[in-house]
Amino acid sequence: MNKKKNQFCSFPWIIVLLFVFSSLNYSANAACPSDIIRIMPLGDSITYGVTDANAVVDPAITVGYRQKLYLELVKLGYNVNFVGSLQTGQSAIPSFDYDHEGHRGWRDDEIADGIDNVGGVYKWLEQNHADIVLLHIGTNGVLKDQSASDVEKILDEIDRFNADFNIDVIVIVARIINFADPRQEITTFNNNVEKMVLSRIAEGDKILLVDQENALDKIHMADNVHPNALGYEIMADVWLEALLTILPLCEDAIGIFRKGAWYLDSNGNDQWDSVADTTISAGSFGLATDKPVLGDWDGSGFTKIGVFRNGAWHLDFNGNGKWDSSIDTTYRSFGFPDDVPITGDW
Repeated sequence: MNKKKNQFCSFPWIIVLLFVFSSLNYSANAACPSDIIRIMPLGDSITYGVTDANAVVDPAITVGYRQKLYLELVKLGYNVNFVGSLQTGQSAIPSFDYDHEGHRGWRDDEIADGIDNVGGVYKWLEQNHADIVLLHIGTNGVLKDQSASDVEKILDEIDRFNADFNIDVIVIVARIINFADPRQEITTFNNNVEKMVLSRIAEGDKILLVDQENALDKIHMADNVHPNALGYEIMADVWLEALLTILPLCEDAIGIFRKGAWYLDSNGNDQWDSVADTTISAGSFGLATDKPVLGDWDGSGFTKIGVFRNGAWHLDFNGNGKWDSSIDTTYRSFGFPDDVPITGDW
């Protein structure tokens, strides 16, 4: 029912954007929410979701930025699959996709190469292919080494994976968050990473750079190193704003309402195709005298049908194209029979 377009935006925490939409392999007229987008959160304990290194917290409820980011993407209508060999947040409410590669205590060189032949970004991508990698790494060891060389090795390993598997993984690289008691070493490290990333972008590498460092302040930290819940929410917002510049943005397709029947241009090519497009027969959800309405009735990011009949609103809440009296919704206290119904995000 929808077709996609790409959104070109700028946001205060996105330093540099390289738009590489074709690498996600979306077909020209595919409905955006049906396309699975594989995202790998990659990093250390901050990706894992630690809030206080000295506290004992059940991993099953440890979510970091990942829960909010996932739920926001789903709310916007995206079919998201977080991928990785680690799982934390299994018991969190609301539930979300809790797979990730946030390795507590690991340095950037260890994320690149693994430890004692265990792990490493190339192996993790082999195990769980990703379309997008969210990289926040460098906190462990940054006070001793502010070079960007190990982060560059991670990017080299991702490029090697791309070449070996003929895949174009887009990497969103973060200027990492600073400590609650800020250290110049972290800013220096971030500056070096930014310079390296800009150079690679100029050479055609598929990278975005976001600024998590300046998005958070001391009040957003649970201990000297890790964000609190609000800090992780802000991190999720920064990632989300970057993702929305490269993910497909669905636009409405056309359709008609004729004598109680709906005819919808499902493949988005602006012409009627009896096989590919959608017909909802008269009487399934509408009568000839009804007035059609459209809206995202449940906040899921999907447009659904409805009708206005004799002053009452009948809304297809579950979006299946037929009236289900136990699930769908009727409103009788907003309108008169001769009114013209309108909908919007007021």
